[in-house]
Amino acid sequence: MQRKVRGSSLIMSTLITAFLLTGLAVKVAKTQQSVFAATNSNGIVVQAQQHGETQASVLRMTKYSDLKSQSKTKINDTEFSYEVVVSGETNYNNKIKQRIATVKIYYQNEVNPRFTLPIAMLSKTNDSAGCEIRTGTNSVSFQAVGSYKYLTVIVSSKFSPSDSSWSGSATFTASATGVNLGTVSTSTYTEKAGSKGHYWGTTENVVNMHTFARSINAGDTVSASLTSSSRHSGSTVTLILSN
Repeated sequence: MQRKVRGSSLIMSTLITAFLLTGLAVKVAKTQQSVFAATNSNGIVVQAQQHGETQASVLRMTKYSDLKSQSKTKINDTEFSYEVVVSGETNYNNKIKQRIATVKIYYQNEVNPRFTLPIAMLSKTNDSAGCEIRTGTNSVSFQAVGSYKYLTVIVSSKFSPSDSSWSGSATFTASATGVNLGTVSTSTYTEKAGSKGHYWGTTENVVNMHTFARSINAGDTVSASLTSSSRHSGSTVTLILSN
């Protein structure tokens, strides 16, 4: 009889231990999922902010008289869309008018924006600016209509992932009237750690920009083109001429 009791106790202990270990494993798995979800969400927010700053840069160079709201528009080669909402006009002071232009960045089909940036646009500042904007895929080139002092290059790149630690880069060369002004590069790096069986091949979108000081006259040709790359899927290149 004592042997039977001891055997039953051993079985109960084994079952309780197995139950506790199973609960612990489930808890660890949920924690890992939560960490991965949080990391992925933070990455989306960072990318949304980068796209928002890019759209804001374009908006700041727009003439005050040309300001207008723009419905949700997809950003090429990305999973993001942007929207511009321009408010009614108010008096900044006795001589200057003001309108608030709000840039909103959306991810996939989400209803609420991941990033929102309001920008105060002043009539005197922006009407004296003016700009020319052209966009292309991997390269863009055009002849200036007016005279300008600055060339801004904005690059939004998409890279092909790998199920391991990987890095990607793309370099674009900007030029005006055949003169090399410099380069603008985008790059990304993903380091894989932990056990096998977890796929880390997340697609990366990276934005970078640079403004070159250069006197550009009407008829001058400005351009930016891809000169080197690694794991590069494609880039949207935007050129902005401004004063």
